[in-house]
Amino acid sequence: MSLSAKLLAEWLTSQLNKPFQVGPDDTEMPDEYGVVTVLPGTGMKREGTFYGAAFQITTRGVQRVAATAEDLAKQVDVLLMSPSTYPNELWGDYVTSCEWIGGAPSPVLTFDAGRRVTWTCSYLFDAAY
Repeated sequence: MSLSAKLLAEWLTSQLNKPFQVGPDDTEMPDEYGVVTVLPGTGMKREGTFYGAAFQITTRGVQRVAATAEDLAKQVDVLLMSPSTYPNELWGDYVTSCEWIGGAPSPVLTFDAGRRVTWTCSYLFDAAY
């Protein structure tokens, strides 16, 4: 089994009380929401008992209020990077840890049609088969 973007999006929605959807399709235009997109992970590790799964999480803020996207991105980051979150059975598998791929959440340097700011961060999860 592999970690599910759908289950991760549902979990983030329940934990943060903001809507998260599975990407990369970003056709929705609401304020304050997130998109969870599957990325290539690291594959099997530790003699095939664990694997690395990766997701990019993008947050969008309220129109013309840049700080709301940053706030939501930081809430996601605190939740995912908290040592108290792991190890645990989450999103379809037993997850042991989480780390950034390439650094902390950061702003995307373009606006959507509604002048909403977005932030993004990529995460790598270690999970057991």
